[in-house]
Amino acid sequence: VILLLNSRHVARIKMDFNDGVPIKRFLHWGPLLALSIISFISTIGFIAVLIWWPPLDFYGQIHFGLYVTQIPIILYNFARAVLSGPGFVPLGWQPSKKEDRIHLQFCRICQGYKVPRSHHCRKCNRCVLKMDHHCPWINTCCGHKNHVSFIAFLFFVPIGCCHACFVLVCCCYRAIYRSEYHIEIYSKYSPPVAYSLPLFLLMVLSIGLAIGVCLTVGFLFCVQMLSVLRNKTAIEGWICEKSEDLSRDENENFQYPYDLGAWINLYNFWFYGNGFDWPLAPGASKYDLTIEQIRQKQAKRKRAVEFEIVSEYKGTCFPISFGFRVLRHIPCTDEPRIAVKPGDVILVTRGKPEWLYGEKISSSSRIWPRGWFPRKCAQRTSSIVDFFVEKKDI
Repeated sequence: VILLLNSRHVARIKMDFNDGVPIKRFLHWGPLLALSIISFISTIGFIAVLIWWPPLDFYGQIHFGLYVTQIPIILYNFARAVLSGPGFVPLGWQPSKKEDRIHLQFCRICQGYKVPRSHHCRKCNRCVLKMDHHCPWINTCCGHKNHVSFIAFLFFVPIGCCHACFVLVCCCYRAIYRSEYHIEIYSKYSPPVAYSLPLFLLMVLSIGLAIGVCLTVGFLFCVQMLSVLRNKTAIEGWICEKSEDLSRDENENFQYPYDLGAWINLYNFWFYGNGFDWPLAPGASKYDLTIEQIRQKQAKRKRAVEFEIVSEYKGTCFPISFGFRVLRHIPCTDEPRIAVKPGDVILVTRGKPEWLYGEKISSSSRIWPRGWFPRKCAQRTSSIVDFFVEKKDI
């Protein structure tokens, strides 16, 4: 059923060949590691199937067919999630009506306005349609075009791992406790692979990998399905959470505009959407979410604190020269570090005990780099920068 729904989704998807060569996305540690784990578990599981329940009778052939069918389904959805890409907002995009621009955010990197539900990804360096998150395992974002394939991949991987784990456990058990059934099988059938100590150790390793993959990917599938049923991406979930803490007037109530109910949300996820227009809840506007996000960013700018750099930091992950306390409180995030030198001015929006996160003010570039830097290399100069409130944010 999922394959049929997935094929319906293919009809409205084109690969993003204009944004580079999609096949190059496989040349990254994430996809290569994912394919290696899948290949290892499926190969050892295939050997275990031949040993534990060889396809000699009708039921054995059915079991063998089910096992080998799962592997291409998993690889197919994984490849489509990588190659299709998330879908990117065209560079320099503008709404058809000029009066709508005040409700949209402007991206200084893509030099265009952001489509509702789109966000700029610093890894892909593009604005992504209905961006959920950037996934290192597929080396691209999970967005409008590849979200269905990504969900299907997350659905079939735990099923395949559970199947492989069951077969591997049974095979290891039979390797230790031989049964009359297997003695009879070996008298009639000579399997291509026989029991051996190295193979037994590989099966034990495969069981551990299969259990780990099943738990982690299964948990991610549950999180993603909850997001689908709410029609709310991970980024939109953060926006909704922050909206509860934002001070506003009594008549300014924010209501998430895309939640139409679980079943309708699920249907729209599979069959609806061009990346630009989405069904709305009654009384909602297509710009409600972007207006709320603009308000939150304006509130963040008002809280921005100006720091001046007094000592150089080269952007290294482990700045030993700043002492042990700085190393002990290194931010556990994939957000970048920024190199700074004395005289640079940084607008800080958040921080940790020994680290600050902010944006470097630059008069010579339209792109202001953001990232973490040690608190020790900067000193506070003011609390609010007035002109920054008017600057358009990414």
